[in-house]
Amino acid sequence: LIIEPLENALREQVERQKTLAMANGSTFEGDIAIVADQSTSYRLLVEIMQTAIGTEFKKFRFAVIQGPMAQSGRYASAPELPQ
Repeated sequence: LIIEPLENALREQVERQKTLAMANGSTFEGDIAIVADQSTSYRLLVEIMQTAIGTEFKKFRFAVIQGPMAQSGRYASAPELPQ
């Protein structure tokens, strides 16, 4: 259930956020926002969350895009995952 390219990007982001937090005298909280639209599959959301948990993100927020804006992103629909 791990998406390796996402895992690598999130690990880099964790290190950046930890460095920034230390510079500001705070701590890394592990917050992450997931933006999805109606075509995002449940399986993809689970894989994204599982990948994020493995990289120290623990607090999830979700933003759901509805209506005409939902299809304006990079993909017309969620990308197919390899089986």
